[in-house]
Amino acid sequence: MEKQAAEIYTRNLFSLFQDEIFESLVLAVKHSEDNGGTGTYEVARFDEEHKVYFVALDVSEQTATCSCKMFEFEGILCRHVIAVFKATNIFMLPEHYVFKRWTKNAKG
Repeated sequence: MEKQAAEIYTRNLFSLFQDEIFESLVLAVKHSEDNGGTGTYEVARFDEEHKVYFVALDVSEQTATCSCKMFEFEGILCRHVIAVFKATNIFMLPEHYVFKRWTKNAKG
């Protein structure tokens, strides 16, 4: 995922995304429930178990929403979704999470 992002994102955005990847490494992911194709995961830092984020993941569509709403506000995936993607063997960034305006090919 990191290599893929390095190839498509602008340098500034890749730097932000790389920080999220790095921070995802210290997160624990716990599968909490399934709702007909959508799984819910609890994500927390190992040292902050009282601060839990919830990620809903549709594996077949490779779509996820996180309670932190970073993607909705900033347009890049948060560490919580990245951690859930890794835990569920999604190793490539799904196309619908790459906004053209953040790519090297965006026309200014």
